[in-house]
Amino acid sequence: MADLLGNKKPIARVGIIGCGNIASILDEKSSASDFAKTHAKAYRQDLRFDLAALCDLNDSRLLTAQQAWSVKFATTRIEEFLAQNLDIVSLCTPVEMQLELLKKILEHKVKVVFCEKPLGRNLVEAEQILKVVERSASIVAVNYIRRYDSEIVAIKKEILEKCLDVQKVVCHYGKGLLNNGSHLIDLLVYFFGLPSRVRYIDTCKDDREDSDDPSMSAVFYYEGPAAFSVYLTAQDHRNFSNLEMDIFMREGRTQILDSGREILKFRAVTDRDYPDYKSLGLVAHLQGGLKHVLALGCGEMYELWRDQKVAPTSPVQDSIAIHRIIEAIKKSKERNEVARCQ
Repeated sequence: MADLLGNKKPIARVGIIGCGNIASILDEKSSASDFAKTHAKAYRQDLRFDLAALCDLNDSRLLTAQQAWSVKFATTRIEEFLAQNLDIVSLCTPVEMQLELLKKILEHKVKVVFCEKPLGRNLVEAEQILKVVERSASIVAVNYIRRYDSEIVAIKKEILEKCLDVQKVVCHYGKGLLNNGSHLIDLLVYFFGLPSRVRYIDTCKDDREDSDDPSMSAVFYYEGPAAFSVYLTAQDHRNFSNLEMDIFMREGRTQILDSGREILKFRAVTDRDYPDYKSLGLVAHLQGGLKHVLALGCGEMYELWRDQKVAPTSPVQDSIAIHRIIEAIKKSKERNEVARCQ
């Protein structure tokens, strides 16, 4: 492969640990022209990568993935996998396996690791992962995919340029605060940083109510000159999936709908029937880039491999912030009072 000047680009050797849904399954029966929903397909579609190795504890699952992506080397042993001289590793295992596997990956000096979210089961574990990462020379990024959507990046830029305009934010999600709600919490951290305080509201009465990761509703408080509140509300995912964010600003409103597939932007205009009032007029109905974000995320791993000075779009430190917020929500529930995040 060559760049526009005809210079040959090096090929990065990639391996994937864990061959489940986000790693492989969701694309194993898709056509070659379909967009990539998995790490395996994203790497296979990008000529800058050689998908060189797979690792999974399940022999049957491993063989199916190996055949689906025509990968030469596949093993159930992590030591054999890491002996394959890999430049980049996607870590797509259950969260409880991340810490020990990351230690082994970084001991082998793999330059770039793309880790599936969430990072760690709790704040303590996430902070342990951060220490391991900071002791290494490797770059670790976390796959909060919406950060790779150019329309989401544009919203962040808009917010930064008009930081005093945000009045209130309302978010909706289901299926676990950490498992699924963290997508929205990550966007809040990406857009606005860490809130000062949170207050627990209630817990959704769904099939996760008594689990380690219930679907909880909460209010986030951002303080300072541009103070505003965020309402994070949970609903029963068994009825329908719902991941949305509604940002109210002084001069308009921006909605991220249908998991980010649609973005609506409104601006305050003189009402057509009552000129003494303002109403919202639709100024943009955009298609979000959800179809392309995983390919873009995997593509960024190549740039991180080529230039170790480049900062990842979704760093480990922001995943620590997500856990701080979730821990504060739990503390607020236990104590029945507002809890600080900072």
